[in-house]
Amino acid sequence: MSGRSSQRKGRAAELELVRLLRAQGIPAEPGKPVSFGETPDITGIRGIHAEIKRRENVNLSAALAQAAADSVKFGDGLPVVFHRRNRETWRATMALEDWLALYEAADRKNQENVGKEVANDGTAKTGLGGAVDLSEQGGSGGGSGRHRQDRTKLFE
Repeated sequence: MSGRSSQRKGRAAELELVRLLRAQGIPAEPGKPVSFGETPDITGIRGIHAEIKRRENVNLSAALAQAAADSVKFGDGLPVVFHRRNRETWRATMALEDWLALYEAADRKNQENVGKEVANDGTAKTGLGGAVDLSEQGGSGGGSGRHRQDRTKLFE
């Protein structure tokens, strides 16, 4: 695929994903066309830096590294690669340590709402609680750690 048609395909993917996210109530905005990394692919996803890839064979390690570097550069949140192949659904890929931070933030919010929201059977709705220490599992989950210090405040 030529450079120009690849850029068109990438831009179309960004606009497609923005439409899907907006349909879910997420105030996503496309970045500037053909910005060559000067602006994020998509903005408006609170606490998430979105890297968009629309190709048949995505090198997820390289894409996650790019997303991690750009999340530090733009300071916009946890790095996530949104990717899709032809005739397939969109997927979101992120480092495990970042997913755990996202889960912990959602669970913390859920715990704050205990007593405010009650299930049909009269019991309070709660999450699982707690975080996993990845050092005990022999790794960091593939994340860079460069954005770690900001994780706890991303979703407050």
